[in-house]
Amino acid sequence: ADHSYKDKIRLSLHDLAGETIYWMPRSVHPAFYRQVTEYLYGVGIQSHNLHEARAIIQGIDLAASRLGVALVPESAARFQHPGVLFKPITDKLIHIETVVFARRDQMHDAVSDFVQAAIAELSTIKARLQ
Repeated sequence: ADHSYKDKIRLSLHDLAGETIYWMPRSVHPAFYRQVTEYLYGVGIQSHNLHEARAIIQGIDLAASRLGVALVPESAARFQHPGVLFKPITDKLIHIETVVFARRDQMHDAVSDFVQAAIAELSTIKARLQ
């Protein structure tokens, strides 16, 4: 009820620069972890303020205990927890990479259409960010 972010609709990562931040462990996806941490450092978040939570719910529990802020996927909002506010991050360069695996003999019709649409969308987004 008394958190400084309670009245904000969205947060930028600049807003979190002085906060203790909990998020995914490096071991889950080292390349993605490295990419995001480099961006976080670039917006002013200090390495000593960045900590790993073993699971999404652990990050949420740490935030509920007023030990910091947890960076979690939007879908984590379904884990409603007393004392926790879920706020979207406005930074467009923070994104989740998604991988689709399909057997070559299964790449037809809807699967092929989906893959082609995803590639086209990603190309458009990449061009806008450059």
